[in-house]
Order: sequence, then structure tokens, then C-alpha cells
Amino acid sequence: QGVLSELRRLDTRSQGIDQNEISGLAFAPDGALWVSSTQGQLYRLTV
Repeated sequence: QGVLSELRRLDTRSQGIDQNEISGLAFAPDGALWVSSTQGQLYRLTV
């Protein structure tokens, strides 16, 4: 079985995203992190 390791935590509150509204994460080919919300919004995060 594979082992998962936490590499980093990111506090998104400073970028206007409440932790309880995140419904998905995706990395773009350029390395940008995108977050989808339960409110139907997409956010490009600065990491």
C-alpha cells in the first residue's frame, strides 16, 4: 500500500476562502492551484 504524507498546509482565509466551502482542488499545467467552492466559484490561489 502507498503512504500519503502531508507536505504543506495553506491558510486560504487571507485569500477570501472559508475552509468549509472548498469542494475541490486542481493544479494547472503552469503550477497554479485552483480551488472550487460549494458556492460555485473558482479561485486561483497564491501559494
